[in-house]
Amino acid sequence: MRSTWEEESSFELWNQDEKKAEGIILDIAPPHKLVLSFRFHSFPGTEKDTPSRITWEIQEHEAIPGTTLVTVIHDEFAQAENTAKILENGLPIVISGLKTLLETGEPLASKENSR
Repeated sequence: MRSTWEEESSFELWNQDEKKAEGIILDIAPPHKLVLSFRFHSFPGTEKDTPSRITWEIQEHEAIPGTTLVTVIHDEFAQAENTAKILENGLPIVISGLKTLLETGEPLASKENSR
């Protein structure tokens, strides 16, 4: 992910040499909140989709000390139905990968490749 990580700055999501998505950082309050406009750049069927919004909220669980709650909200996708379908399937994989990285120190792909 390429960005200056400042509110109203752009970001680009790359997979090696291919830009996959782009958008604007709408709100950022490290380490608790990140709000992005989001538009796929290279997925077929998303060319006419308008940017949608993804909000990441991170907070400590009130009842379970040492436990972190991560909430991901995808909205403003009325004109981005194909993007919404892709993210419906893709965001759980991203969150699972983040959980694996935090728990083991290794990316999910490394775990899958070692099987």
